[in-house]
Amino acid sequence: MRFLPALLLVTATFTHASDLTVKTTSVSCEGKDEYGRYEYQLGLIVQNIGKDEITIITKPNSMSTLLYETPELTLDNSETKINKVPIIPPESELGIVVLQPNDGAQIYRTTKERKPLADKVVVAYQGSAIYGGRYGNWVGLVKGEPTTVYDNDKCKP
Repeated sequence: MRFLPALLLVTATFTHASDLTVKTTSVSCEGKDEYGRYEYQLGLIVQNIGKDEITIITKPNSMSTLLYETPELTLDNSETKINKVPIIPPESELGIVVLQPNDGAQIYRTTKERKPLADKVVVAYQGSAIYGGRYGNWVGLVKGEPTTVYDNDKCKP
């Protein structure tokens, strides 16, 4: 019986990965920097389609690229450590947002690439339990549909 409160706490904060969905994505090239790298703005809008509130991180600090037939760009968060000491950011730096059912939020990141992106890419969002899960944020992976990359005249090779 002593374990019942702990069990209730764990089940109360658990959210299903299927409770979050991508509603829309966008990728646009903003131009080239002084080193000739292409600057892209990647964004997606996610929506809570579950019955409970979800906490998400809206300011990803990293991105990974998988070079499939349609390249996949995944926005996520990683931990920062200095001399093996975790550096804990304030919640405002992470853009922590609590989504009630049917609420949505925008997640975006600017990235620099040496080569232009493909004409179409998939933008994904990876929620991770960073810093031992202290923020209680949603954990999982959601992907948008392939989206056309918008290149303005400043981005032509």
